[in-house]
Amino acid sequence: MKLARLCLLLLILEVPAARATILRIENETGGWDIEEVYITPAMSGCWPEDLLEPGVLPSGEGRDFEIDPGFYDVMLVDEDGDMYELFSAFFLIRHVWTVTLDDLTGYASGTYYGGG
Repeated sequence: MKLARLCLLLLILEVPAARATILRIENETGGWDIEEVYITPAMSGCWPEDLLEPGVLPSGEGRDFEIDPGFYDVMLVDEDGDMYELFSAFFLIRHVWTVTLDDLTGYASGTYYGGG
């Protein structure tokens, strides 16, 4: 019994604690500033507060966001109101999302996403 407890203790000590990971978002949309960034646990059903508020992610620049490892939904909104989305993306270690116009998922078409 003592040996089993010792083995369990050694196993626990060898398992690293969950560490934060970095999601880096690189804006390569070709001239469109990203004005809003939302990151939420996958399938949570709602978007949290804008992580860029106040501020923007200019075209050609990048920004790091610290998150816990896991599955996430990510939505970006550019200056035109167009949306770029990732759903159920798994982030375990540092990840870079280079956002381009190919990542467009929703067009503003007269309706601007108001956040929240």
